[in-house]
Amino acid sequence: MTNTQRAWIELDRPALLHNLARVRQSSNAKVMAVIKSNAYGHGLKFAASALVSEVDAFAVATLEEAMALRTLCPEIPITLLSGFFQPCQIGLFLQHRIRPVIFNFSQLKWLQEEVAIPDKVWLKIDTGMGRLGIEPGQVEKAVSSLQAMGCEVGLMSHFACADTPEAKQNETQHHRFEKVGSAYSLAKSFANSAAILSRPQDHFDLVRPGIMLYGSSPLANSSAGDLGLRPVMSLYARLLDIKQLKAGDSVGYGAHWTAKADCTTGIVSAGYGDGYPRVIGDGAQVAIGASRYPIIGRVSMDSFAVLLDGEEKHEIGVQVELWGRTISIDKVAVWANTIGYELLCKVTRRVASVEI
Repeated sequence: MTNTQRAWIELDRPALLHNLARVRQSSNAKVMAVIKSNAYGHGLKFAASALVSEVDAFAVATLEEAMALRTLCPEIPITLLSGFFQPCQIGLFLQHRIRPVIFNFSQLKWLQEEVAIPDKVWLKIDTGMGRLGIEPGQVEKAVSSLQAMGCEVGLMSHFACADTPEAKQNETQHHRFEKVGSAYSLAKSFANSAAILSRPQDHFDLVRPGIMLYGSSPLANSSAGDLGLRPVMSLYARLLDIKQLKAGDSVGYGAHWTAKADCTTGIVSAGYGDGYPRVIGDGAQVAIGASRYPIIGRVSMDSFAVLLDGEEKHEIGVQVELWGRTISIDKVAVWANTIGYELLCKVTRRVASVEI
């Protein structure tokens, strides 16, 4: 069927499974695949269908996602990383067999007041992230309370600086978690994508890969290619028009870019309305075939311009890669002064999705 889309993403299922294989190569622990935020923008259904028979559990961040995932995957364990913040939600955890993360004593109190409670929970310990989690000194009290209710308890924590393996904070958090966890023969989970690849001492019983599954590097100083990861999402658009500019002509809002000599430009059919970042720095490029072309002027809602000067000739309608196999998502993130996670999650609903 002819592709008539102005902007679309291609989702590469074999690449997703390849990246999971990299997780398995790096760790012997069980795998809880993190598919929160609509599987980092890739689509909950896409990721779940590809991974459900290949992983041991799933993790998401909202109750709505957990319930939708349970419909898609009736049997696999599902953990809700944000737990519950109202007692009236507990019934939904039971109904849909969702495992909550417990990170404060209000949640414990609400559970104690319930007739029925989830059979398994994860107790989150704040070892230095400073976000969700009980203090290490409160773990004994929390574990005793949960076990008295009949809950099976697992212990988890989360790294603040795992993307920078040399950070001293990583060792500090490791020692805090190990000191507390060594007192219990309970399932333990600590390692995110970065720690899976750089901290085998923190794999414990279950690892939680997220961004690495989707082919973006979790380590600050390593590319996805260096780590053996393949991009799962490629974002494409088309050349809407090809224009000849004279020296002194400007391009885009604010006349941000001005031609120093006569040149050829192309207008690309995507913009921040599709999720391509408006704030894109100097040096940003797109790819047409194997060739790269610099972005000029400001990115607008529906389009932006590129400089096409060179020996190659292009036709209106040709496919343009914004990120994917030629232009990595992490490189675009550097140009936009952000991270690949954000770009992947911000692809908008008007962008079509095609699985390959």
